[in-house]
Amino acid sequence: MKPQLALFGLLLLAALLGGILALGAEHASLALAPAPTPTVSPVPTPLPTPLPMIVEPATVLPTPAPTPLPADAQGQQVAQLTQQVAQQESLLLVMLAQQHLALAHEALGANDLVRANQELVAAHAALDHAFERAAEELKQVIDNERHEVSRVRADLYIAPEGLDDRIRTMQDQLLALVP
Repeated sequence: MKPQLALFGLLLLAALLGGILALGAEHASLALAPAPTPTVSPVPTPLPTPLPMIVEPATVLPTPAPTPLPADAQGQQVAQLTQQVAQQESLLLVMLAQQHLALAHEALGANDLVRANQELVAAHAALDHAFERAAEELKQVIDNERHEVSRVRADLYIAPEGLDDRIRTMQDQLLALVP
């Protein structure tokens, strides 16, 4: 029954994302539709000088607080499904963090500390996002693993001995979270 529920949750997530993309595409096509303009004889104008482009890094928006359940039955079902999808996303992010830890372990074995650090940063980011979406009973474990990833990163260049065992232990802890 759980695989069917997980599959249903993933299908629901895919349907929600598809709907959002369809609405966004429709909105974009309406915005791009040419508006009727009167014909005016062209007047030569000097070309503007290009301004330097400033690219700001993307910021992660905080997850909004859960809304209270609606009174009607369909609204409650939608709210429950939304909560289940968020929990499934959390578990997927935990698995992503576990994969980054495996890659960090591999890089550590090859004595590639730069790549190991990059994978640990990615694992920490995945755990941050998983923590935001996780069920309350999983948040403490995910938070502990986030702190452990930070400690391993701090020790990476100072004392890399024994880090492979610590990374394996973190992987086991994360795998234990996924049913």
